[in-house]
Amino acid sequence: MTLCVTLESELCTGISDLVPDDNGLFYQLAMRRGLDKFELLKYVDLYGRTVFNAAQMPVVERELTELLSEISVRWDRDFLERAAALAVRGASSPHQYLVFIGD
Repeated sequence: MTLCVTLESELCTGISDLVPDDNGLFYQLAMRRGLDKFELLKYVDLYGRTVFNAAQMPVVERELTELLSEISVRWDRDFLERAAALAVRGASSPHQYLVFIGD
């Protein structure tokens, strides 16, 4: 299961490169432990598109950082770190959207 994250403009054009979850970590976390405790990450559709706006991105970044605290393997951390960085970057502009693209 491959999930990607990117920043898009309000016209759905890419602002950043796609950040792929090559190891399927997010999918594994969702299936193994669930994401129900998270305010926003629990709504990520693993098979479709999930869009977060600038007002939501600080919450998404905080939740991704919380997930990071549970991961010790470096290559697994890469996706979460890069996705959190996109959330920080996107929160700085009201017309950017953090998009999770499921398989």
